[in-house]
Amino acid sequence: MEFNTDTLYFTITTGTVRKKVAIYNDASGATGDLYYRDSSGNFVRLGIGSTGQALITSGGLPAWGNTTTAVFNTATKTGNYTITTSDTVILGNANGGAITITLPLASGVSGYRFYIKKIDSSSNAVNIARTSSDTIDGATSVSITSQYTTIGVVSNGSLWYII
Repeated sequence: MEFNTDTLYFTITTGTVRKKVAIYNDASGATGDLYYRDSSGNFVRLGIGSTGQALITSGGLPAWGNTTTAVFNTATKTGNYTITTSDTVILGNANGGAITITLPLASGVSGYRFYIKKIDSSSNAVNIARTSSDTIDGATSVSITSQYTTIGVVSNGSLWYII
């Protein structure tokens, strides 16, 4: 243990790397406040949010946001597509032929929700497929054949469930 100027350090006994102890002296802090490190390495206090707010990122920094105005990342797909964690809503246009929207591996996206909607009036299907041995409500795939039909799915970390 070492105190140098205004900084406290610890050296782990199984190694030689000196670790700086992060301390934030803020008498104005309150119950529920969060502390994070900014791009300069400084600790910053984020006061507790209001009821109904959720912690979001804004410009790469944590912020409190209104959960009723959540932004859904929306993309229209006219061909086969594999969903990523950046997606929320996939609008499937199968006018040119059936398309397959593939869900990511459920174990890698526990708690994620995705919504797939068929937006064209053709008889071609928008198919929702699994990855690996995942299932979707026990099935290996689900088809949307009617215009304006939406299927929402959520991962429990092992499987996909239609919601």
